[in-house]
Amino acid sequence: MFRLPPFKQQPSRGFVLMEVVIAIAILGIGIIPLFQLMSNTSASTALSQNELVAMCWAEELIEQIQCIPFTDLSPCSNQEITGAIPVCTLWPAKPDSIILTRPLMKGMSCHINVFSVTPKLKLVEITMQWGTQPVHELHLNAFAEWRL
Repeated sequence: MFRLPPFKQQPSRGFVLMEVVIAIAILGIGIIPLFQLMSNTSASTALSQNELVAMCWAEELIEQIQCIPFTDLSPCSNQEITGAIPVCTLWPAKPDSIILTRPLMKGMSCHINVFSVTPKLKLVEITMQWGTQPVHELHLNAFAEWRL
């Protein structure tokens, strides 16, 4: 009869320090791109959020300017709005002409230009700026026209 030789158990051996170092290095190389991806995603999300806030703010301002009677809407150049101003008088003929429902975000500013294109048409330009290095800008244009 054929018999198997008695089984000899190998002494258990732990991890060698070099194996642990190599495993950590491989894991680190795999995780670093994930952290970079998360960082880029959060920066992109913040930029998108600021663009959305600036666009909503500029659209609201354009709508309020278009509600001012055409004859009272006098041309202006580089009228600036910054900070937390609850009420801003842009046209002295209408002291309550612009009512800002919410303040600008910290570091954001707004520049308003109104140009006479023709006697019956005026161009309203809103430029929103925020951030440093680089400065981000958003431009929004609209027309105000003479209505009978």
